[in-house]
Amino acid sequence: MFWLKLKNEDEQIKKLIKNQADFVFAKNEVKLKLLASLPIHERPQEQVKWLGLPRYAFAAVCVILAIGLTSTMAYADTAKPGDRLFALDLLQEAAILKLTPSSHAKARLQAKFVAERARELQQLTQIANHQEQKIKAVDQSVKNLNQAIESVSKARNRMKTEGNDQTAARLDIVLTNLQDLAETHEQKTNEIRMRIDDEQLKNRLDEDLDEIKKAKLRVRLELNQNDNNLLP
Repeated sequence: MFWLKLKNEDEQIKKLIKNQADFVFAKNEVKLKLLASLPIHERPQEQVKWLGLPRYAFAAVCVILAIGLTSTMAYADTAKPGDRLFALDLLQEAAILKLTPSSHAKARLQAKFVAERARELQQLTQIANHQEQKIKAVDQSVKNLNQAIESVSKARNRMKTEGNDQTAARLDIVLTNLQDLAETHEQKTNEIRMRIDDEQLKNRLDEDLDEIKKAKLRVRLELNQNDNNLLP
């Protein structure tokens, strides 16, 4: 009986296997279904950073720096020789000159800076003591005056060589202005010298006064040469 029972079970198993459809294990398909069933977590978008800062923070820093730089430049523009920000004022003037392409505009700027040095001398004549600061102011004023006269004279001669008489005439006006400014520089330097007791500082001012007189003579010769060229 036991043997018959096993035989019947074997027969049933054979029938099941015979009637069962072929089963194929598709590995890739199963993998895709498993991945599709997993919950999706969106990856947070990474913030763009500049110099290690988020973009909005970097923009804010740039605005703050721009405001601070503008304020510093404004203070530097009112600085006098001997002040901490005066070097920045000179740097600003040099940058403006380099960015100015027109010879006439550049000459007018140089005359403007020479006039600014004269105003600084006027301010210092009203201040007691600060003798070293006054000496530095005179030195810088003479330097600016000589640079302006030399630069404008070269530009004027170049314009005449190129036949640009209109621009050359405008530069003659600037030279005349520089001649008047040289007179002002000489006057203010003499006022400062009268208020100084130190003989060595007076000697330095005497050297500056000699330089101013030479600058005045140079301008006069340039203008006289132009007048002689206009004669028939």
